Amino acid sequence: MKGRPTRSFAEAHETATLVDRTIDKPRATSEHYLEAWARLIETRLATSGHLTERAAKAVVAFQRSVETGRVAETNDAAFRERRAQFARFTNALTAELPDAAKLLAGGTRQGLESAIRGRERGGPRGGSRRSSMVDLRRRWAEVLRAAWKAAVLAGHVARLDGASLEFEKHLLELEDDGKNFLLPRGDDNIPLWTEIFAMSGHAERGAVDPKRAEALASWGAERRMRIVEWARTSPDPTVREAAEKIGPGPLLKAEPPQPLSRQTAAERVLFYRRVLAAWQFLLTMETDAALAELRTLIELERLPVRRTEGWRQRTDDGGRTTDDGRRTDCRTTDDGRRTTDGLSDGGRRTADDGRRTADG
Repeated sequence: MKGRPTRSFAEAHETATLVDRTIDKPRATSEHYLEAWARLIETRLATSGHLTERAAKAVVAFQRSVETGRVAETNDAAFRERRAQFARFTNALTAELPDAAKLLAGGTRQGLESAIRGRERGGPRGGSRRSSMVDLRRRWAEVLRAAWKAAVLAGHVARLDGASLEFEKHLLELEDDGKNFLLPRGDDNIPLWTEIFAMSGHAERGAVDPKRAEALASWGAERRMRIVEWARTSPDPTVREAAEKIGPGPLLKAEPPQPLSRQTAAERVLFYRRVLAAWQFLLTMETDAALAELRTLIELERLPVRRTEGWRQRTDDGGRTTDDGRRTDCRTTDDGRRTTDGLSDGGRRTADDGRRTADG
């Protein structure tokens, strides 16, 4: 989904989270840090018999906040802002799943965890995929590949030439040594991608040929379909049969948006509660080092991802316009030096020795 540009990772994270309907649990780096604290509190501090009275009360407050979704009031502005953000996320989830609104807005931890354990399971699988793949690989290795290789080496495959032909011969040589790029085990296409990467020149700095890289990537994506397409016209009935059994492979097609699951929503809400409760714990215990690290992470998330100062807009004659509207001219002198006029009130130029000088 393409939306408006965002100014920071924090803003991009919120925008993406509000529209995300997958099983993922989107989290910022600062939230990941706090979730680690939540695990520490739950697995070590909550079971320790050697806490101070203050720490023990803070642990109880943590557990109560996770259980109810309510946290104590605080003057920490960043905490209040994140609490408000999580409220927006939760409201979006309840709007998406009105039947689960009561659970998401005010359910107990036990209720949320019960919903999480209730992941919808798929129905029974039809047939044995493993035995089916064994049969397809056998047909490829024993029937189709030999006929295909003979046609490739003889130059009898239409629309297979240049870099794509060279690459296919390379793949066939590797398959002679036991590799299987057409029907890899576990649907693992990484070996094929690795060959495309290397043969395109990406492995050597400055050696990439864009046209060759595009041709190899296209062939890698279409290889199975093109081989089956060729085999279906073969005069040999066993080759045609193998092609029909193997098929052109999965087709990429747009799928309608999937509704958010109750389990995913519960996972996200419980995550929000644990993050805020952990933050509340750190504030209560006045853990300065941990809070300083948290503030640093938040500041990094809020940094602009685009430069907001300096040159912005190129003009037809090679100049640029700065953010404040001042005009700068960028030209190349007869001796190849770049000059920029108008960058400051007096202008800046490049001296013969490469130093930046201010005139006027």
